[in-house]
This record gives sequence, C-alpha cells and structure tokens, in this order.
Amino acid sequence: MRLPPFQYLAPRTTEEALEIMSRYKGKVRIIAGGTDIMNLLRHRLLSPPYVMSLKGVAGLTGVKKTRGALVIAAGTTLRNIAGAPEVRASFAAIAQSAGLVAAPPIQNIATIGGNLLQGTRCLFYNQ
Repeated sequence: MRLPPFQYLAPRTTEEALEIMSRYKGKVRIIAGGTDIMNLLRHRLLSPPYVMSLKGVAGLTGVKKTRGALVIAAGTTLRNIAGAPEVRASFAAIAQSAGLVAAPPIQNIATIGGNLLQGTRCLFYNQ
C-alpha cells in the first residue's frame, strides 16, 4: 500500500516543533516511532498534508531518576524502557510490560508516548 502524499517535516529543536505545530495547526500529524500513524496512513485512514517527525529533537528521549521520581520521556522506545537499569530496579512491572509489547523490531521503534496516545487499530472500528 502506498502512502498518501504529504510534506515531511523534521525539526531539530522543541522551539522549531512548536512553531510548526502553531503554523500548521490541525493539518500536521506528529510521529516519533510512527508505528501507529504509518499504518493509518497506509490504509488511507489519515491523509494529513504535513507529517512532522520528532526523532531528531533533542531531549525527548531517555530515562532518569529525579528527586526520587522516575522520569521517562515520551520519545523513549519500549526497548530502552525494558532495558533501563533504573526502570528494572524500581519498577520491574513496567520494564517487563515494555518488553512484552509487540515483537522486538517494533520495540526498537515504538515510543512510550505513541503507545499511550495511540488510537484503536481495529480497521472495522476505524472505517
């Protein structure tokens, strides 16, 4: 299946991303891993004029402990969450769950933010 035509946007900073979102409000779809959005594009359930990737934006990935809290950035892949020592030590169920979502190739691409925000994949429901 071919993707619908769109302009691909790849900001490098959060400021650029926010400016793009403001300029193309309602016309831009945002991807990081893209595992959910790409299927919707292929099935022509979405046809946005603009697709913006957050992959190149610094600061949107990673796992760290801050003031006794565990912070997982939205762009962090499921594979990185499953393997992060901080997650495994304090939140084993989250690490285990991230390691059980989909197949390893998808875990290497899919982000926690995308998984939390994904729509249903049921084509019957989507159509």
